[in-house]
Amino acid sequence: GNTLQVLSGHTDNITSLAYTPDGKNILTGSADKTFRLWDLNGNTLQKFTGTGNVYSFAFSPDGKKILTFSTDGISRIWDLSQNVYKIFHGHKNFVYRVVFSADGKTIITLSADQTVKLWDLVGNCLKTIKAKSNSVAISPDGKTLLTGYLTAQLFDLEGNVLKTFIGQIKGILSVAFSPDGKTILTGAADKTARLWDLDARTLQIFTGHNDFVNSVSFSPDGKTILNPSQRPFRRTS
Repeated sequence: GNTLQVLSGHTDNITSLAYTPDGKNILTGSADKTFRLWDLNGNTLQKFTGTGNVYSFAFSPDGKKILTFSTDGISRIWDLSQNVYKIFHGHKNFVYRVVFSADGKTIITLSADQTVKLWDLVGNCLKTIKAKSNSVAISPDGKTLLTGYLTAQLFDLEGNVLKTFIGQIKGILSVAFSPDGKTILTGAADKTARLWDLDARTLQIFTGHNDFVNSVSFSPDGKTILNPSQRPFRRTS
């Protein structure tokens, strides 16, 4: 298709991008140690500086705060006026995933120190769970965590394994809960995505990728499965 807009301004590779929750703006993170907020016409609205390379980020559900993690090993919460609201210290290695809970009251960080940590919004660590993982998601009701590594595992918030999802023949790279919390989606190094129920039964396998499935998500209505390298898949169950 035709290019609608070019976002020009970063001076190094763009490492992450996402729409704001209301769909009216775009946020980009870059190896130039900044991230930027843009309008849909390609104009920079805000430039955020003072971090390491911004590897990824998450919006709070209300769209008013941005949670970043970067290669300086620190997670930060920002408001849209470029102010740092809170800095999170505690992991002993690189933090490479950050997630808000659905109610916006809890933050989940995933680190190369093989732990998942839950935090409140003022920086108190509520829980540390030992888990070697590539990806993490929190259920819509906030009661369970889903991680992915050699397999996907479902944890309660005390760190107990509730279910192990076995079936994909290579490592799990990405995980997601459906909006109703009744199914989960995994993407893996075997170039497939899988839909599961909470009893760890495979409901559907999605093939056709030419490379690892590094990111998976559901549409808001839960009927379509989104992935970065193929067309959206329609659920058949």
